[in-house]
Amino acid sequence: MRFLLEQNVPIILVPWIEQQGFVAHHTKGTVLERKSDREIVAWARKEVDVIVTKDADYRILLPISLHDPLQLVHLRVGNASNADFIAWFETRWPNILRSLEADDQVIEVI
Repeated sequence: MRFLLEQNVPIILVPWIEQQGFVAHHTKGTVLERKSDREIVAWARKEVDVIVTKDADYRILLPISLHDPLQLVHLRVGNASNADFIAWFETRWPNILRSLEADDQVIEVI
């Protein structure tokens, strides 16, 4: 599975996801950093399997379709230190992974 972490997701999550055995990219420091959400979705459809974001707008931009394999993980969490964010994410990872493997297209993480 290949993940794209959108700019509002802490970049520290990239190495954490990679340690789980997956490929992860972040928009920060790439050509995607200055792209619109629509352009990011268009790029993601070609290059990754999953977008991870805290931005609710992606639910609108990613129409639900059985023919669209791109999945969205919407993290509904406020600002936190990197350590607190990773701790929060780690406890939710097993359920996120189960949902991704079940081909759920939009996964809300609270």
